[in-house]
Amino acid sequence: VYFAHAYKEQDGWKELLLKFTKGGGKIIDLEFMLDENNRRVAAFGYWAGYVGAALGALFTNASDENKTISELNKQQFFADKSDLIDFVKKHTSNKVGNAIVIGSRGRSGSGAIDFLSTINWTHSDWDKPETQKGGPFEEILDYDLFVNCVLAMKKMPPFITKELIESKNINLKVISDVSCDPDSDCNMIPLYEQATILSKPLITVTEGQNPVKITAIDNLPSILPKESSYDFSSQLESYFVNYNENLGPVKISLDLFHTTVNKL
Repeated sequence: VYFAHAYKEQDGWKELLLKFTKGGGKIIDLEFMLDENNRRVAAFGYWAGYVGAALGALFTNASDENKTISELNKQQFFADKSDLIDFVKKHTSNKVGNAIVIGSRGRSGSGAIDFLSTINWTHSDWDKPETQKGGPFEEILDYDLFVNCVLAMKKMPPFITKELIESKNINLKVISDVSCDPDSDCNMIPLYEQATILSKPLITVTEGQNPVKITAIDNLPSILPKESSYDFSSQLESYFVNYNENLGPVKISLDLFHTTVNKL
């Protein structure tokens, strides 16, 4: 029972599934425990978005980037969200930034918006109506921070490209890719090839006078372990207390495992 990251043909997906098959095991993938509306029943999304926006704001306005990263590594995680808020305020200038959040109506998007509102940043909230024409979107370049909270399940035009960034005068400083799907064809931010980690949270993706950096950490909720754990376990608990492989989200996830394995 975990996030296998194997159903969008990510690196090593075939080998992973075949290991379970050969060992007589099976995967209940948390990402594909879905309800009747095809929506995940348990997700870390809200806190991933919350932390992703926090790190994005932190690196956008860091008073001393290297010192901030060093202090963040010493910290590793925060006792609760108020400590994270205090850390961001301590290590940034007083300047209020502006951000664009794409995927604003989802769990991650709502978490990102809540954090940005807490520190009084202005933000534009985009979702399907604003993105239905297909990217890339020049409007992103007008903001200090772009927080991507869209987990794409099929290949679509990217939201932003290196060519677009380098062809315009821009305000954009940091992209926080909460969805963090760099090794999939569904990646909406095709500017990097692997996730970042807390010790090296930033990648510079364009050079020149106004370099753009990406933070794309794939275990963001672990930075707020208390809130994330309570939230996730409360969503998941009933499905395992009343465990049943023959109906509901557990069955849906297992069906996907068996269907995919049978295709290999």
